[in-house]
Amino acid sequence: MHRLIKATCAIAAEEIGREQAERIAAKAQKRFEELCRENAADSKALRAHTYARIYPGIAVYEALRSDGVDQERAV
Repeated sequence: MHRLIKATCAIAAEEIGREQAERIAAKAQKRFEELCRENAADSKALRAHTYARIYPGIAVYEALRSDGVDQERAV
């Protein structure tokens, strides 16, 4: 699991509970992997940034929202 996803969901577990946070982390990891595949043609320089920060952030946000976390809390 990507370290940013794992760390973010560990923090979220304090507010939403461990089970829900684990479910969100699994969804986020799956979405992160999809984003990486969808953007596999990105340059090496771009991937260094997007794979490390952007895609994991997007994946966690989308997973939080899909699991019912309101927008303000998800951000």
